[in-house]
Amino acid sequence: MYLEVTTLAEITSVDGKNIKEMSWTGKKDKNKCNQYQWPRSPPSLPARHWQIWRKALRECFIHPMKTDARELQMPLGDWEKDVTATWQWFYSDEDDSLYKREGLLWYEFRPQQRRRRRQPDRQYEIVLSTQREVPTELLCFADAQDNDGLAILTSTSQSSIPERSALLNQDLSSLTLESLRQEQNKKDKWAIAEWDCKHTIATRVAEDIKNGTATAVSDGSFKNENGTSAFRVCAEDDAQRNS
Repeated sequence: MYLEVTTLAEITSVDGKNIKEMSWTGKKDKNKCNQYQWPRSPPSLPARHWQIWRKALRECFIHPMKTDARELQMPLGDWEKDVTATWQWFYSDEDDSLYKREGLLWYEFRPQQRRRRRQPDRQYEIVLSTQREVPTELLCFADAQDNDGLAILTSTSQSSIPERSALLNQDLSSLTLESLRQEQNKKDKWAIAEWDCKHTIATRVAEDIKNGTATAVSDGSFKNENGTSAFRVCAEDDAQRNS
């Protein structure tokens, strides 16, 4: 529960071969495979807890002759579900770059030295400018550790990310903002309790969001253990807005 995982796959490297070092040492991984709401956990757990944790992993999953590398006795296969929405790190074999997703933006990391591609523990430096879109059809899942703009690639998946999500396979003509909200996970639905939206202007607002010319304003308050908040998104012509 402290690591916020439920399966062996969530503590295994993306290539399915080894227990992740972060999971082995008791550190939470931002590459998530679930969207559960976890209860608040303490800042840390006693050392004895992690000693028992590592002993259980060794006895249940790790090859007895390869404990130092934390190699699994039986490697895992490809993901049975699409974890793209919660995954943070991706690798492009096309240009040998790492990509880190932060919300709606992407950060690119380029290799410090040109060496054999997909070599474990390669170091990549961040490119300061962000990107709104990346060639996702060329990416595969990756495990990496970010240390103040310097990322270390630890493993990559052999398979590419799914080309189309379930949402993209739908008939987009029937979609509304409310139907999209209803499709969200329960932990995300609470954020929007009510829409004030004119669908006739949604296209204009969407275009301005894409072009970076839209304006968003939000506000909220908290008093007597009750909170409330609201936001407004306006097109460049502020007469066209959604709340």
